[in-house]
Amino acid sequence: DDATAVPLNETEAVKLSKLMIERGQYQLAIIPAKTATEMDPSYRDAWLYLGIANLKTANLIEMKNETRENYLEAAKTALNKAKTLDPTYQPTLDYLKEMGS
Repeated sequence: DDATAVPLNETEAVKLSKLMIERGQYQLAIIPAKTATEMDPSYRDAWLYLGIANLKTANLIEMKNETRENYLEAAKTALNKAKTLDPTYQPTLDYLKEMGS
C-alpha cells in the first residue's frame, strides 16, 4: 500500500506525493512531500508538492475555516520556500499566483 510505504529518498517521496495528488488523495500527499523536505530541505520539488498538496486539501475538503486557513498558510509557506530555491520555476509561480501571492 502506497500510503504506508516509506520512501527511500527525497526523489521517491516526491514521486509518491505527486501520485497521490493525481489520485485526488491530497491530504495523504502531504506526508511524503513533508518527508522529502526533511530529507533534503533544498529540494525545490519537495516544497512545491508540499504546497500543492496543502492547497488542494484546503480547496477540496469540507472543513472549519480555521483549519482551511492552516492548510492555506502551509501551502503559501511551502510554495514561497520553493520559489526561494528556484525563483524562475513556472509551476511554483503559477500556484503562488493562484493563491493571490
